[in-house]
Amino acid sequence: MVFCMRILSRIARGAAIAALLAPLTFAPLSAAPTPTLRVQGTLNQIPLLRKAAAAYDAQNSNVTVDVKGTNSGQGIAALREGTIDVAASDIAVSYPGFSDTTIGVLGVTVIAGPHTGVKNLTREQLAAIYLGKIKNWKEVGGEDQPIVLFGRAIGTGVRYLFEQKVVKSPISSSNPVNPNVLVATIAATPGALGYVGSYFVRNQPGLILSFDGVLPTPENIRSHRYAFSTDEHLYTRTGGSPEARAFATFVAAQRAMLNSSGIY
Repeated sequence: MVFCMRILSRIARGAAIAALLAPLTFAPLSAAPTPTLRVQGTLNQIPLLRKAAAAYDAQNSNVTVDVKGTNSGQGIAALREGTIDVAASDIAVSYPGFSDTTIGVLGVTVIAGPHTGVKNLTREQLAAIYLGKIKNWKEVGGEDQPIVLFGRAIGTGVRYLFEQKVVKSPISSSNPVNPNVLVATIAATPGALGYVGSYFVRNQPGLILSFDGVLPTPENIRSHRYAFSTDEHLYTRTGGSPEARAFATFVAAQRAMLNSSGIY
């Protein structure tokens, strides 16, 4: 019995020593998550920003760019609240702590549906139409067809610009949220009238009207000769993420990508 106890004791000690001398093994460490750069704002920049994000991600493995389309107002508000890193805006703002990267010029195109008989509208005519003073296309030299008004949603930079630059007053109109839906609706609606970023009507040249006698060509938009145009902005926070400012600078340098996205 005593002999057996000694043997068991030796076996236990041997097992303990073997365990101590065995090579140490560790569970593999998981890689640190890649930081995400949050970009949000105007739908007029989303085609550009998605292409730019893919190119930036391919060149920078240390960051992932997440792009979300909302509108200028929501993007600016989110940047002020600190819930995003970059705000895309059709309008210029001046807030303490914001840094602005201007990336190009956007043209806002005036578009009309079938059976209007008009190819040009002046600023005064557009204002009178959206204020309800002109209600039929024949009053501006077109067909005897009621005017059906469309616009962009409240909070969008384009609607703000239209009210500030063209009508110079708040307006009411039917407001599809998605600009692609807006263009399709106007194309299918006799007598329809609206306005949209030039990129979204690039494949529907028959809908485009000149504004004050000037067409929204790339050259006219770039020079601001086409008056219904605006500088496009990427806002970051001063002292915020260095990657945010680096991404904004990267986007501003992509001239071919900008031009193909309707920003000149």
